[in-house]
Amino acid sequence: MKRWIALAATVLVVPALAPAAPATAQAAPLNPVSALNDQLAKGVRVRVVEQSKVRMAGGRIVNHMAYGSGYGVQNRGSLQLGRSGVVASDMTRRLTFESVARQVAQDNAQGGDKQSQSLLTLTQAHRSISVKGWRYASGKHYAPLLPEGKTWALLQRSSGAAAAFGDQVINVFEPAVLKALLIKKNTDGTVVAIKGFDGRKRKATLYSGTTTFSKLYELSSTFREIVGRKLDTVTGGIQVGWGVFTDEKGLPFQIISFWEISDNRPFFRNTTTTEYVGWGSPAPIVAPPGSKVTRSSWPANGLPESDDNADVLITPQPPGVPKKSFVPWK
Repeated sequence: MKRWIALAATVLVVPALAPAAPATAQAAPLNPVSALNDQLAKGVRVRVVEQSKVRMAGGRIVNHMAYGSGYGVQNRGSLQLGRSGVVASDMTRRLTFESVARQVAQDNAQGGDKQSQSLLTLTQAHRSISVKGWRYASGKHYAPLLPEGKTWALLQRSSGAAAAFGDQVINVFEPAVLKALLIKKNTDGTVVAIKGFDGRKRKATLYSGTTTFSKLYELSSTFREIVGRKLDTVTGGIQVGWGVFTDEKGLPFQIISFWEISDNRPFFRNTTTTEYVGWGSPAPIVAPPGSKVTRSSWPANGLPESDDNADVLITPQPPGVPKKSFVPWK
């Protein structure tokens, strides 16, 4: 119960986590790992709805009010499951800025900051498909490089999982990850009624805890692929707070992860809430038509790709002592 009370306090950050009814204590209906393995064996397709909130260094004073710098991320799409986990993905991603934060980004972009230019470009929807280990992308980031009649850029090799994760750093479709997180010490069997992004109430069992990026790197092949190399000591020591809600069938329904960087580099805080709904869609994910595809390794105009929030972890951090991140439910 202690974990849930503290987790509910994060409602200001992620409103969807607010409980709709009093919590009761009882055991989870099914073993989540077994329930997930059944779905992996069936090779089902799962719909994804995801929202992230990012806070960054910088900001502005307007009418004696302080406004922070940052943006929101909306992800929508689907994952194709297989025995190994996520084998293909089709996701559409779009950034949103509040008015003052947008002006800060625009000012930085006009000053030549490539990262801000990239983020503003991504306020238009960009679609990413990963099939058979190849990633395809469509949107303003790549359009200037595409020949007439081509609408898709064939990018680098990428697994379906790595192409779909990165804002959400925890891939619960890796059985080893789910098994490591959903252990007895991370839940007291509390069952709550929560509202999803669609407004529907669902009964769910809460698991929550903390890990570090180093532990996540050791545990998750998806996370290793996202960051691309071994993390430095300071970044690896940063804590990641997480919460997982499993539905009445034992399947992961809502996942929240929280982490921040505040030592030796510009401040960066990421909170992501992901929901998995619509299990069992029969239509497989397929690559774009070959006639619409051309090879392109990078976005246009020399912009950084900035295709997920975990990109910030790739920049080496100066030596120092890891600082524990603030975790809302601890």
